[in-house]
Amino acid sequence: MSARPARPPATLLDLTPAQVRIATKIAQGQSTETIASDLTITAGTINVQMKHCGQKLGVRGRAAVVHAYFVTGQLQRPEKAAFPGAFSGEEIKTWRMVATGAMSKDYAEKASISRNEALRRFRALRERVKADNGPCLVSLGWRYGGARRVPRRDGLRRSPSRPGAQMTRSGRHVSGSCQAIHLYANTECIQLVTACGVA
Repeated sequence: MSARPARPPATLLDLTPAQVRIATKIAQGQSTETIASDLTITAGTINVQMKHCGQKLGVRGRAAVVHAYFVTGQLQRPEKAAFPGAFSGEEIKTWRMVATGAMSKDYAEKASISRNEALRRFRALRERVKADNGPCLVSLGWRYGGARRVPRRDGLRRSPSRPGAQMTRSGRHVSGSCQAIHLYANTECIQLVTACGVA
């Protein structure tokens, strides 16, 4: 019987220079094809690098990767700017769900709405702020809404304290190294708030 693999050292959680270049372009809302052309790499390389980024922090999806790297300061956060008009509580909740990597099904369950309504809210917010995709929406959330730390209310929590304890999302195992997951969790959930709200 083999021993459990050791946790990776903290330095493995840092982005490589290639990952910084890719993640920066993804945060700007660029498509995989555009990034591949600009950096003269393949779409497959981009997908693999983003998968590795997600595994480092224990998050799923490009929007959550961008958000996690803004939280940890490994990507330069967008400059704050005012958005004409205030955002509704529904829009802020939608932004938060995108930033934490929630799929429309997860959002629908959490908000007690239909999946179609969850998708409608995602699309409406993207159209309002002119975001090309989820990662771009996260970047614009940081720009227009600012960010503040709030207690975790997004379903992310620690399982009972024990060696190698894993983070769970609504009771399910979240992939990635234990240390990486805990690093992201310890930053707490970032709630996007309106420019008029508390920042």
